[in-house]
Amino acid sequence: MVHTLLATADVEGLLGLDAGLAHELGAQGRAAWQVLAGVPGPWRSLGAEFFAPFGVGYHVAVWERP
Repeated sequence: MVHTLLATADVEGLLGLDAGLAHELGAQGRAAWQVLAGVPGPWRSLGAEFFAPFGVGYHVAVWERP
């Protein structure tokens, strides 16, 4: 879900991430993603990747203003 939100530059979706669910899942980036979503846009995503070396997940996305 987060990968799709980052890959599509979906700021509303990022702002709507549930804090309780993120905590339960151990998603430590929720607050940072919501800060990113609060930066005035519009935004478009140039690409997004997800890596999970050694069982730790990392989201990498590049956004720019059109």
